[in-house]
Amino acid sequence: MLDTTGKIVSLDGYKNGILITKDKVIFKAAEGGRTKVEEYDLSKVKISPFIVKSGDAQRGELLHLTIGKKILSITKNSIDKAGNVISLLVFAIMVLFMFGLFLNTKLFQIFIFSLVSLIINSLSSGRLKYVYLLNIGTYAITVPTVVSVFLILFPVTGKQTLLKLWPLFYILLYLVFLYLAIVRCKQAEESQAA
Repeated sequence: MLDTTGKIVSLDGYKNGILITKDKVIFKAAEGGRTKVEEYDLSKVKISPFIVKSGDAQRGELLHLTIGKKILSITKNSIDKAGNVISLLVFAIMVLFMFGLFLNTKLFQIFIFSLVSLIINSLSSGRLKYVYLLNIGTYAITVPTVVSVFLILFPVTGKQTLLKLWPLFYILLYLVFLYLAIVRCKQAEESQAA
């Protein structure tokens, strides 16, 4: 029961129950033929008040917040400052998230295309180890990525059509760089052997 009017002050007539009054909480439970009653005095419990009041309009205050013993004045200026700080934090978090996503995507692409470079390596009778092919893949992905950034940032005639076809060109450009790098390494290896 909940009664803050003071009409009900006990749980007499009930076997089990909880009574919450203005200044007390009473628990009553019947256990094994015995009745157990516990009473807690709420007047001794210190609760830090959280009070919101309207501010002084002449001083530019919108609200007064009272939290415990602290009083905070909220003005339009303080809201603007908090908004600026929050927007900077959100921007920084978004940049970090996008950078992490971009980095993970590029690493995944390098691993996938390094498998393609294994095929190119074996078809061209190259004897490069996987570690070197992975390194070549890292260098080969640089040019298509830079071209992608320029396409996104700068206005280009026919940009919409180019952006639709760009994934295909991206893969082709990457594969060309992979092939050229593997052949070049093979030629360098043969010239060193001679």
